[in-house]
Amino acid sequence: MQNFINWDKIVSSQISGIEFPICDRNFVLAEIAQRFPKEKIYFWNQGYRYLQEFQQNRLEAVLDYCVSENAEVLELAHSLDEGILIVEGMGQIESNEILAYQLENLYFDPQRKTRLILADHLITIPDSLYSIIPKIKVKLPNILEIKSFISEDTTEHSNESCSQYVGLSYGEISLLNQKKMSTEDILAYKTAKLASKGLQITPTPDVESIGGLDLLMRDLNKIRKLFHPSAYERGLRPPKGCLLWGLPGTGKSLTAKMLSKILKVPLISCNWNQLVSSSLSESLQNIDLVFQLVDSIGSCVIFFDEFEKAFFGWNSGDAGGVMAKMAGYLLSWMQDHTSPSIMVATINRLDMLPPELIRRFEYVWFFDINLHNGGMYEVLKVHLNLHFPGFHEQFEDDNWYRIFSEYRSCSPAELAGAVRRVHDEIFYLDLHNELTVEILIEYLVRERRNFRPGVSDPKISDALAVIRRTADFARPVQGKDRSRFASPPIKLFQQKKSLLPEDYTCAI
Repeated sequence: MQNFINWDKIVSSQISGIEFPICDRNFVLAEIAQRFPKEKIYFWNQGYRYLQEFQQNRLEAVLDYCVSENAEVLELAHSLDEGILIVEGMGQIESNEILAYQLENLYFDPQRKTRLILADHLITIPDSLYSIIPKIKVKLPNILEIKSFISEDTTEHSNESCSQYVGLSYGEISLLNQKKMSTEDILAYKTAKLASKGLQITPTPDVESIGGLDLLMRDLNKIRKLFHPSAYERGLRPPKGCLLWGLPGTGKSLTAKMLSKILKVPLISCNWNQLVSSSLSESLQNIDLVFQLVDSIGSCVIFFDEFEKAFFGWNSGDAGGVMAKMAGYLLSWMQDHTSPSIMVATINRLDMLPPELIRRFEYVWFFDINLHNGGMYEVLKVHLNLHFPGFHEQFEDDNWYRIFSEYRSCSPAELAGAVRRVHDEIFYLDLHNELTVEILIEYLVRERRNFRPGVSDPKISDALAVIRRTADFARPVQGKDRSRFASPPIKLFQQKKSLLPEDYTCAI
């Protein structure tokens, strides 16, 4: 296991900290024992009555040293003549002033001969002790490290068996591999683990493309090209963060799914609220696990939906303190991480995000509700082809203009929902076996009269107006209508002619 522990910090420091998943404890102890073969390796946590010595990959009680609390084990660090003492469960130094002073005194004790290592899943060190207590983190292994580790653990492995362990720690990989669990069982284990932290692997979208958003698709294809090795050779890189801004139903979530499909990488959906726990340390541990997983996977899209709700009250009160710390952690990761992963977040209200966080998103797209004729045509074509393959190709232009007039001001989600409900109705009436273009168009028109577009709600229209006034800096997702359905320009003093059939009256 190469690079399992950063030995430079351990060897050069008399007191240090190691963060790692609990199931990796034996691996950490074995690595330390291998690195210091002439030293005695002691271990203790509050679950033991006696100090434990690590010998031959197992812990054995040292009956000469009965220890019942943290203070006593630190006294042992003063009195032991030699060896390395590893103490688990004392990682929250920042919130324990007495412990901080005890560690400071231990560091400056000239008689001390024992090296102290603090072990925990999360270690918080106050600023005053950073210079004397460095910490390292045992990260989740990537695919190459997993392949090397499995080769040591067993002779039976393949590329597929390695990739299925991505996102798991060394201890988990060893345990699951020894049990010879099937791929389905490993996937179920990973799914349950991710779900407990608010994560899930999102399936690819069931549509071929994002209809009507031509400028957005151009940007997505540009991002795809930035993943090519030739881009790295020129010093270019893909964006680390993309922000999708607009009202619900405008295609933001579909865009995140489509980006992962274009890049051919997994989409990891994350519920930020599930990362927030009752304590700051646990909350930071949760978000750290998320970003470790992202970095271990490598190329992926991590997706936060309705991201602004996660930061409600981020700068006020106790909850604000937790949110501010988590926002700071997120900012650091977005700036410093080197893995080829992209964070994508959807928001309805930009003003609820911390300003410094907004600046980390290199692409900010604004999704408007209004679609021109060409945009509606592209959206409807995608969903008609999904539910009624081949029928939209038989539509006359007059049919299209009729549908455009009926569905004016409808969002992409409302267009998709209408087509799906028409399919439900036609199936319910057993018309699918004798369906014609005329029947399909009439049911599309009838379905439009069964609902009101969301923008007709004064609250939604007012919110949209506010967004439009402040969205100048965002990138548009829809260009000019260059389709055959674009209305011809009106010259001065020229009366606009209706493009609809003369015998058709538009129903609003």
